[in-house]
Amino acid sequence: MTTTVTFSLATFLSGKAASADVNIYAYAFDQSGNLQGTPLQIASGGTVVSSPNFSFDSFDSGNIVIVTQQAGGTALPTSPTFGTLANIGNAQAGNYRYDIVELSLSGSSTDQGDLTDIVQFGAPISMTVEYTGAPDQTRGYGVTGQAVVNALNAISPIASANLPYTQWIGTTPFNDQRETLTVATNLATGMQPTGSSSDWNTYVNSIQDGTRIAYFYAGATNGSGQFTVDPSFFYYTVKHDGGYITLTPVENEAFSSFLTQQGIPWQASHVVIRMPATSDAIPAYGSGNALTQNIYTQTASTLFVFPDEKTADAFPTMTPSQQAQYEQTGFNPNNAYGFLTEILVTGFEAGFFNGSGLPIPDAMGLTSGAPRVDLDQMWNWSGLYAYGAVGAASGPLASFDYQNSVTAQHYDVHTLPIFQNTNAYGWSYSDFLSTFKGAVNPQVSLWDANANGGAGAQVSQINIKLFDLADTPDGTYQAPTLDDYFLQPVSSPTLVQSQSTGPVGNNGFILNIDASFGIPTSTGGPTYTPIGPANGTPIQLKIFDQTGTFTTIDLPSSYSNYYTIVGSPGAWTTAPNPNGSGQQGNFIFYNLPVASNGTGWYQIVLGSGASAKTYNIYTQQTVAGTFAFTDAAADGGAIASLISSGADGTALDEVKISLTSGSTVTYDPKYWLSAQSPPTPNPNPPQTLSAPLVGVGDDGTFIALSALGHITHGDLAFSYNAAGHNETAGFNFAKVLLSSTAHPSWIIAPVVAQSDIDGHWLTKMGAQFGDGTYSAFMQQYKPYDLDLDKAVGAATVPVSFTVALDKLPLSATPDGHALQFTQGSSSTTGNWIELSAVSSTLLNGTLIAYATDSSGHMLMRDGSGFTNSLEDAALGRIGSVASDSGQLFFSGKQQLYLTAGEQLHFAVVAADGRVDVNPTVNVTGTGGKFNVAVSDGFGAINLSASANNTLDSSTMLAGSQRETDHAWVYLTDGSQLKVDLAWSGDYVNTLHFVRLDVDPADPRHLSLNGVDYGNTDAFRTAVKNGWEFSTTQGHSTGTSSTTWTVEGKDGFYVPVLVSGRGDIWMVENTPAATANADGHQHIRNFGANTFGFEDTHANAGADFDYNDMVMKLSIL
Repeated sequence: MTTTVTFSLATFLSGKAASADVNIYAYAFDQSGNLQGTPLQIASGGTVVSSPNFSFDSFDSGNIVIVTQQAGGTALPTSPTFGTLANIGNAQAGNYRYDIVELSLSGSSTDQGDLTDIVQFGAPISMTVEYTGAPDQTRGYGVTGQAVVNALNAISPIASANLPYTQWIGTTPFNDQRETLTVATNLATGMQPTGSSSDWNTYVNSIQDGTRIAYFYAGATNGSGQFTVDPSFFYYTVKHDGGYITLTPVENEAFSSFLTQQGIPWQASHVVIRMPATSDAIPAYGSGNALTQNIYTQTASTLFVFPDEKTADAFPTMTPSQQAQYEQTGFNPNNAYGFLTEILVTGFEAGFFNGSGLPIPDAMGLTSGAPRVDLDQMWNWSGLYAYGAVGAASGPLASFDYQNSVTAQHYDVHTLPIFQNTNAYGWSYSDFLSTFKGAVNPQVSLWDANANGGAGAQVSQINIKLFDLADTPDGTYQAPTLDDYFLQPVSSPTLVQSQSTGPVGNNGFILNIDASFGIPTSTGGPTYTPIGPANGTPIQLKIFDQTGTFTTIDLPSSYSNYYTIVGSPGAWTTAPNPNGSGQQGNFIFYNLPVASNGTGWYQIVLGSGASAKTYNIYTQQTVAGTFAFTDAAADGGAIASLISSGADGTALDEVKISLTSGSTVTYDPKYWLSAQSPPTPNPNPPQTLSAPLVGVGDDGTFIALSALGHITHGDLAFSYNAAGHNETAGFNFAKVLLSSTAHPSWIIAPVVAQSDIDGHWLTKMGAQFGDGTYSAFMQQYKPYDLDLDKAVGAATVPVSFTVALDKLPLSATPDGHALQFTQGSSSTTGNWIELSAVSSTLLNGTLIAYATDSSGHMLMRDGSGFTNSLEDAALGRIGSVASDSGQLFFSGKQQLYLTAGEQLHFAVVAADGRVDVNPTVNVTGTGGKFNVAVSDGFGAINLSASANNTLDSSTMLAGSQRETDHAWVYLTDGSQLKVDLAWSGDYVNTLHFVRLDVDPADPRHLSLNGVDYGNTDAFRTAVKNGWEFSTTQGHSTGTSSTTWTVEGKDGFYVPVLVSGRGDIWMVENTPAATANADGHQHIRNFGANTFGFEDTHANAGADFDYNDMVMKLSIL
């Protein structure tokens, strides 16, 4: 169908257009900015054309630029592009003002048109769209153009901001302001922008962690209604921290599990979005990508998306190639990530974040009893509170008492005059803002649903009217009102429970509350059962009584029911044993008491505490003669509609209140989860993916080993196999589980890596393997599953490999102070050294073994380079521990892997924690057996050393100690251990074990049940609540032995000592980061799986002999 776009001129403009010095033309441009046809003459050389028009069969995502020129500038172009005509500098040179109408005419029911003043304002325009058998729809201005100019000039005075941009050349017939900047960025030379990104600094820096975003992104579809971008549920917190703005998902695992259990394929978004808050001061993020630089206009080149906060934290230190996998093009890409940023900037643009206002009834002089509306929660957003609750052209709609905790600029002052006084776009996402109700959508439909015999077609007629700044508005302006949200209730209602006289039922007036949320679906695709608040969610119905107060009815925990209201004013309640409605999220009230003398007032309160949401509901009705509602309204984002239950013919005896609509969530979605039963454990996934690759190299140069039956490396890495198709889902964790074929009961700590966005994964090298045959397979876990206990997707089949190391010659270094292996012609790259403590006068001190290169440079334990940190270099610890009287308890033993060409050195750690990196070390011996004598001022310790590539269960169990230098063991659920104990001290102490949560993305981050590791009461409480195993010994010297069956999940278990004084001592994260209350080390590693405790607080006379409770763990 052809659409005609006809232009006309208002009174004053028509008079000026008759001047020979005025040209008015309209130019049509396609979505690529190319001119369509020839410019349309509206007025030129003193002639005003009668009913000039364009005719379009199709005009998809096009722009019409209307130019009004006064003599004195350059000639108007005959074939411009959109960018050269709608250009501030060219407008100045050409002495013209311009305005833009956006039209999309593609024959689709989603076609829209609008007026736009996003970067600048010339003069008012109105648009009227005609429909078949339906009222016209209009958009326009509620004040004169001069009033808009005055408002904008008051924000950015001409003398400081707009000169010379706003001036006409000449004064006849136009002598007003030619054009006015809003937030334009394409300025001509000498022009100053009206706004600066720094305008937002204070506001953006004020954002706290309590700011919440909740929305169900509906995805993107093609012309056939099929998803090109899948829907996604958002529940995020927005916070400012360390110069960044970060969007972090809230309760992501719970929402993902909930949606899965409901059979909904769309998942909760788990990604983290981070950007600089206010400037280009963070080089890794490039230029122009800060939040404050993208609120007025969204011009950033890059958006940064991460699988979690830990990755986001590491981003600035990554290489450019590593950073690239977390970068999206543009600030608002056409996907779920871009929609998140649209929500984010809307919260700042409109002044929602940190804002609050009175509920509508309170703003209208009533007392609702509800708290102020917290706009920091997205489910409370409304256009009524936007831009400081500025309201319509005629003024505020009510006394909302908008407040913001930020006194500096906290909404877009340049858009405010456009938002208040016009129906034009004043900002990029004005249409999105209108979806929260309380504001008029600048878009108007260009689809005529009744045309073409009811099949629908694009509209046939659009009328565009042009105005001078002095022209009076023509009534096309659509003002926001409170009509859908508020009806003035009678102050003392006479409540009656009228009964139907019709043939069906006798349920009186009906209030139908629909709290369910519909799930997006594609055209012809499956439909999903709506979701709603879980049973147990606190919900109340409140009825405004003749006393001027509310009577409250608390709904039972199972609320999707039909309720019959009984009682009398002041004593309303519901009849017992309500029948189930069978509709998720619907609760329906029969025999609703209604006001016989005016408008009744009700409230639904959903939730409790700070997250409670109050919906005010108003009804008007007739109670004599015709039995029907006549009007209804609801606030809080709800929609009121009148329907017939059929009880009294077609009479509208039921009011339905839909608490949600479209993708907008109007209450805290946590109430979907509140009473859900805990998810059942995930079954082990099928092992259908191809086997992992086994190889060496973890610096991006992984080399897969082909001869898996004879591997000559004791340190190995594992990788995905592109040819074998065993990638994970993007950003998932890949956990490689290991076992000894000959000793399946032995415990070997798994190795974990996080895949990239394409699902490619590669573990680091790990020294875990002596001579023997092993099996390895990979399971994958979601990025938020930091416990790695809910495997997803498919696992790999196992790979079997055999390690067979040649025994390399072990010798002293030439100076006799260290040990080394010589590779010679062997393909074996390293061997295991067995160390045993033979004797010691070190008074319960220990040795730290570490490696250097041949030049003496200390090497990182993980093989990543050099270090000056002994803790980062430590390969293992060994020593002897005795009682206070000198009785030997345990002599330590260790097996350590040393690469050929490296040297094994020793440092002394005295009982009091002092470290000597350069003790006297003498290595003597021959025939592969050596004595290592280490001494200094603290004492002496003698070790035996030999090469031994056969590892026992104790050495395998101690792998996690060698990999991390922590006094812990990796254990599996149900494993059994022998616990050998010894003690020598005055206090009676109790030993426990607790599993620490180790972040697989950053193993330095330790926690317990969500509480970060640290010297805090919260962490100590978490330890108390999480420990298992208990044995109490002390106030003596002695030994004993017991067994322990692990009851907790697989993971890293640390010993915990509760002293007789009530102190809790455990492993430190680093020497500078300990959970111990006195800040000192209280546990020491004396060898593989052998640990000793000091039980006394440093301020209470601790002797730090580490023999108050000593244990050695062995697998049974």
